[in-house]
Amino acid sequence: MKTALLTLLIASVSFAQPVTLTSLYIEAEKATGTNRTPLMPSVYKKDGELNLIMETKVLALGYSIIKVDSMFADSQFATVALDIETGVRFDWLEVYVDHRSQHALDTNYGFKYPNENGVGFRVRLK
Repeated sequence: MKTALLTLLIASVSFAQPVTLTSLYIEAEKATGTNRTPLMPSVYKKDGELNLIMETKVLALGYSIIKVDSMFADSQFATVALDIETGVRFDWLEVYVDHRSQHALDTNYGFKYPNENGVGFRVRLK
C-alpha cells in the first residue's frame, strides 16, 4: 500500500500533468442465500455490500484504482477493506501492483487481518 500511495504522490508532485479523476461511483449489492463472511464465519451472515470506487489517470500511461469495500451484516457494517491498484497501460498490456487489506469492526479476535500484496499483468484480448 505504501508503494502504491508513494507512486501516486511522486507522479502528481514531480510532473506538470496532474492526476485526473476518470470515474467515481458507488456500488451496492444485496446478498441472497446463505452468505457468510470468511473473516468471521460463525458470527455474521452477510446482508450485502456498499463500496466506493475511484479511478484516476496518472500522466499518459499510468492509472490507479482505489476501492473501499464495506460488508454489512445483522444491520451494521461488519468489515471494511481497502484495495489499491496502481499500474501502467500500454496498447495490449497492463502491469500493476496491488494491495488489499480487510478489517473487522466491533470485534477483537486476536488474529491478524487479511492483507494481500501482489504484482501482476493483464493481456488485452480485444
